[in-house]
Amino acid sequence: MHKIKSLLIATVVTLSIGAVMIPIDPNGPETDPSETTETTETTETPEIVPFHDGPLEN
Repeated sequence: MHKIKSLLIATVVTLSIGAVMIPIDPNGPETDPSETTETTETTETPEIVPFHDGPLEN
C-alpha cells in the first residue's frame, strides 16, 4: 500500500510540475508576438456566435 501511495504522489507531483512549466513560455524568449498569425485569423470570423440570442440568419 505504501508503494502505491508513493507512486501516486510522485505522479501527481510530476504532472503538476509539468502543467506549470509548459505554459510559462512554450515558444521561447526569442519569438515576436507580431509573427504569430494564428490569433488574428481566428478573430476575423464574426458570424460564428456560440451564444446568440437573436434570430438566426440563414
